[in-house]
Amino acid sequence: MTNGAGDELEALILKAWQGEVYGVLVYDGLARARDDSIERTKLGELVELEVQMRDKLVGLLSQWAVDLDHGDILDVAQLDLERTKNQPWSQLLRWISADAATALDDYLQLDELTNACSDDVRSVADDVIAHERAIISFCVKELAGEIDSLREVRALVQPASGA
Repeated sequence: MTNGAGDELEALILKAWQGEVYGVLVYDGLARARDDSIERTKLGELVELEVQMRDKLVGLLSQWAVDLDHGDILDVAQLDLERTKNQPWSQLLRWISADAATALDDYLQLDELTNACSDDVRSVADDVIAHERAIISFCVKELAGEIDSLREVRALVQPASGA
């Protein structure tokens, strides 16, 4: 990526990677802070999704020889974790959903930015969008008391190699 839409795409993919770094740190910290084992397990599944998405983005950014600059995301993650870790489950889910919705609004432009890209790049962009939608879906369904609230998240999580 070197110019025009390429620069915009590169910046957005880097931002998505930073978001996954954030998500792994925050969701893992939230899981560790929960007293309820079911809540811990559900947040753990979000962590798995975030790790996989982060790794896909690392692969793409590495192909493009982009430096993986965290910016201030590690500090932001720590502050948000401290601010939210003791929230009631329903309040936490509303916060996670709102955060994912904000990210989704940013990432929807990936559809247009990747129109002329290879299938591999397009696939990663589609995954970025799908995973934000899955997180929102989880929160909405969990708040509604649905038993299979993690269905969309689980559908995106790939089995580990060799499984």
